[in-house]
Amino acid sequence: MPNEGEVSFSLFGEGVDAAVLTREIGLTPTSIGTEHTRRATQTRWTFSLGRCDGGVLDVYEMASSLVIALAPHEERLLRVKAASGLEALLQVVLRLASGEAAAPVALGFDPDVVAFLGRVGAGVDVELDILPDFG
Repeated sequence: MPNEGEVSFSLFGEGVDAAVLTREIGLTPTSIGTEHTRRATQTRWTFSLGRCDGGVLDVYEMASSLVIALAPHEERLLRVKAASGLEALLQVVLRLASGEAAAPVALGFDPDVVAFLGRVGAGVDVELDILPDFG
Protein backbone atom coordinates (compact mmCIF):
# COMPACT_ATOMS: atom_id res chain seq x y z
CA MET A 1 0.00 0.00 0.00
CA PRO A 2 1.45 3.42 -0.92
CA ASN A 3 1.72 6.33 1.47
CA GLU A 4 -1.42 8.41 2.06
CA GLY A 5 -1.74 11.81 3.66
CA GLU A 6 -4.11 14.68 4.27
CA VAL A 7 -3.74 18.13 5.77
CA SER A 8 -6.84 19.87 7.08
CA PHE A 9 -7.84 22.98 9.02
CA SER A 10 -10.61 22.84 11.62
CA LEU A 11 -12.53 25.20 13.83
CA PHE A 12 -14.32 23.57 16.73
CA GLY A 13 -16.22 24.45 19.86
CA GLU A 14 -19.39 24.08 21.88
CA GLY A 15 -22.80 25.41 20.90
CA VAL A 16 -21.81 26.32 17.35
CA ASP A 17 -24.05 26.08 14.30
CA ALA A 18 -21.93 24.80 11.39
CA ALA A 19 -24.25 26.43 8.84
CA VAL A 20 -23.63 29.81 10.48
CA LEU A 21 -19.86 29.21 10.42
CA THR A 22 -20.01 28.34 6.73
CA ARG A 23 -22.04 31.44 5.90
CA GLU A 24 -19.86 33.77 8.00
CA ILE A 25 -16.56 32.38 6.69
CA GLY A 26 -17.73 32.19 3.08
CA LEU A 27 -16.06 28.85 2.49
CA THR A 28 -17.73 25.46 2.09
CA PRO A 29 -16.21 22.94 4.51
CA THR A 30 -15.05 19.50 3.45
CA SER A 31 -16.78 18.03 6.48
CA ILE A 32 -18.83 18.98 9.50
CA GLY A 33 -18.86 16.75 12.53
CA THR A 34 -20.18 16.55 16.04
CA GLU A 35 -18.14 15.12 18.88
CA HIS A 36 -19.73 14.20 22.20
CA THR A 37 -17.69 14.34 25.37
CA ARG A 38 -18.72 13.85 28.98
CA ARG A 39 -19.13 17.58 29.42
CA ALA A 40 -20.43 18.89 26.11
CA THR A 41 -21.08 18.46 22.43
CA GLN A 42 -18.59 20.09 20.09
CA THR A 43 -19.09 20.99 16.47
CA ARG A 44 -16.09 20.63 14.14
CA TRP A 45 -15.97 22.58 10.86
CA THR A 46 -13.16 21.20 8.65
CA PHE A 47 -11.64 22.31 5.35
CA SER A 48 -9.21 20.16 3.35
CA LEU A 49 -7.95 19.97 -0.21
CA GLY A 50 -8.28 16.18 -0.07
CA ARG A 51 -6.12 13.15 0.42
CA CYS A 52 -2.85 12.62 -1.43
CA ASP A 53 -1.51 9.14 -2.04
CA GLY A 54 1.36 7.34 -3.65
CA GLY A 55 5.03 8.16 -3.73
CA VAL A 56 6.62 10.92 -1.72
CA LEU A 57 4.28 12.83 0.59
CA ASP A 58 5.30 16.47 0.85
CA VAL A 59 3.56 17.97 3.88
CA TYR A 60 5.33 21.28 3.22
CA GLU A 61 3.52 21.52 -0.13
CA MET A 62 0.19 20.15 1.14
CA ALA A 63 0.05 22.61 4.05
CA SER A 64 1.16 25.51 1.85
CA SER A 65 -1.59 24.79 -0.70
CA LEU A 66 -4.17 24.62 2.09
CA VAL A 67 -3.07 27.95 3.56
CA ILE A 68 -3.16 29.59 0.11
CA ALA A 69 -6.80 28.46 -0.17
CA LEU A 70 -7.62 29.71 3.35
CA ALA A 71 -5.74 33.03 3.16
CA PRO A 72 -8.53 35.03 1.45
CA HIS A 73 -10.83 34.04 4.35
CA GLU A 74 -8.38 34.83 7.17
CA GLU A 75 -10.19 37.89 8.55
CA ARG A 76 -13.52 36.06 8.60
CA LEU A 77 -11.93 33.00 10.22
CA LEU A 78 -10.53 35.24 12.96
CA ARG A 79 -13.83 37.06 13.45
CA VAL A 80 -15.86 33.84 13.69
CA LYS A 81 -13.28 32.19 15.93
CA ALA A 82 -13.28 35.10 18.38
CA ALA A 83 -17.05 35.65 18.34
CA SER A 84 -17.86 31.99 19.00
CA GLY A 85 -14.96 31.11 21.29
CA LEU A 86 -13.66 28.46 18.89
CA GLU A 87 -10.35 26.68 18.75
CA ALA A 88 -8.40 26.19 15.52
CA LEU A 89 -6.28 23.24 14.49
CA LEU A 90 -4.16 22.23 11.53
CA GLN A 91 -4.18 18.44 11.37
CA VAL A 92 -1.76 16.26 9.42
CA VAL A 93 -2.77 12.61 9.03
CA LEU A 94 -0.22 10.27 7.46
CA ARG A 95 -0.52 6.55 6.72
CA LEU A 96 2.94 5.36 5.82
CA ALA A 97 4.06 2.13 4.19
CA SER A 98 6.98 0.29 5.74
CA GLY A 99 9.63 -1.98 4.31
CA GLU A 100 10.53 -1.87 0.64
CA ALA A 101 7.23 -0.14 -0.23
CA ALA A 102 8.17 2.85 1.92
CA ALA A 103 8.61 6.20 0.18
CA PRO A 104 10.09 9.35 1.70
CA VAL A 105 7.96 11.86 3.57
CA ALA A 106 8.79 15.56 3.82
CA LEU A 107 7.23 16.64 7.11
CA GLY A 108 7.40 20.30 8.01
CA PHE A 109 5.91 23.74 7.44
CA ASP A 110 7.25 26.71 5.52
CA PRO A 111 7.38 30.19 7.13
CA ASP A 112 4.13 31.34 5.45
CA VAL A 113 2.21 28.40 6.94
CA VAL A 114 3.71 28.99 10.38
CA ALA A 115 2.85 32.71 10.18
CA PHE A 116 -0.75 31.96 9.14
CA LEU A 117 -1.19 29.47 11.99
CA GLY A 118 0.17 32.04 14.42
CA ARG A 119 -2.17 34.76 13.16
CA VAL A 120 -5.27 32.56 13.46
CA GLY A 121 -4.12 30.98 16.72
CA ALA A 122 -4.11 27.41 15.44
CA GLY A 123 -2.42 24.43 17.02
CA VAL A 124 -0.91 21.57 15.04
CA ASP A 125 -1.73 17.89 15.39
CA VAL A 126 0.23 15.19 13.54
CA GLU A 127 -1.11 11.64 13.40
CA LEU A 128 1.16 8.90 12.03
CA ASP A 129 0.02 5.40 11.18
CA ILE A 130 2.86 3.10 10.11
CA LEU A 131 1.45 0.19 8.12
CA PRO A 132 3.11 -3.21 8.60
CA ASP A 133 5.16 -4.73 5.80
CA PHE A 134 3.56 -8.05 4.85
CA GLY A 135 5.99 -8.64 1.97
